[in-house]
Amino acid sequence: MTTDILSTLRGHAAASGRVWLQGPAPVTYAELWADTGRMANALAALGVRRGDRLMLQVEKSAEALTLYLACLRAGVVFLPVNPAYTMAETRHFLTDAEPALVLVDGSRLAGLATAGVKAMAFDA
Repeated sequence: MTTDILSTLRGHAAASGRVWLQGPAPVTYAELWADTGRMANALAALGVRRGDRLMLQVEKSAEALTLYLACLRAGVVFLPVNPAYTMAETRHFLTDAEPALVLVDGSRLAGLATAGVKAMAFDA
């Protein structure tokens, strides 16, 4: 039997109290499901539509993984880009992928000002 990741996530979310992320403030699958829904709605409010590309250039984090799952829910193509890339390397991805939205660490935002893309800070 094959199950897609969203069906699995939704199934775990329905299981009361099941923990997705351990830590000082554990996150349940139900909370993760709700968070991905909010993020998917936020992407739509920003004009990112099904089939659009979203480029993310930040360090690995639970929030970045949550955004990936939100993109799956919204039908948005998720393009993770290495945060160690130089601006010249990043511009290659911008030109090649033509993302509808670029989310970066706040420290990189100024470098995208002249890139002609819709960019926002994504600070976890």
